[in-house]
Amino acid sequence: MSYKQCLANGLNEGVITKEQYDEQLEFLGMQERYYKGQGLNPTEASIKAAKDAYEVARVTSKEKKRNNRLTMAVQIRLKKYLQQYRNVKGEEDYANAAKAVYARDDNAPFASIETLVQEELSIVQKYMDEFLAQLKESPLEKIGGIFGYKNKKKQTTSKFYQSFI
Repeated sequence: MSYKQCLANGLNEGVITKEQYDEQLEFLGMQERYYKGQGLNPTEASIKAAKDAYEVARVTSKEKKRNNRLTMAVQIRLKKYLQQYRNVKGEEDYANAAKAVYARDDNAPFASIETLVQEELSIVQKYMDEFLAQLKESPLEKIGGIFGYKNKKKQTTSKFYQSFI
């Protein structure tokens, strides 16, 4: 059975949608033309194109399942956050809990997105500071540079550093 027949059977049985069927046929035709252009005979081109189309469909399906699982995990975590949040009086407060997910709130038992972004920025800033400190020249190296006594590493790093200024 050819891959096109397999797709048609899947469409008739309701295993794949019309959109998936059309996408697969379009990709299959494109790959067949590519392989024919590469010098393969029509049968070999059809076989290779079918393998490629199947592999793309398989990978796409796995990625879609993975994204759905990640989405569900985030939704479960957010629901838990909303249920755990208590306001100053100790009552459940879903409106403030939803705000606390995005902006910092001292009553929240979880980290907000704003806090997480600040943490990531501070980590990046730390590495950038260390990197720029390595490129910075000491006063004696500057004097040596005036008289032409720079070593190769300092010449390279100073040119690199100057490109950022």
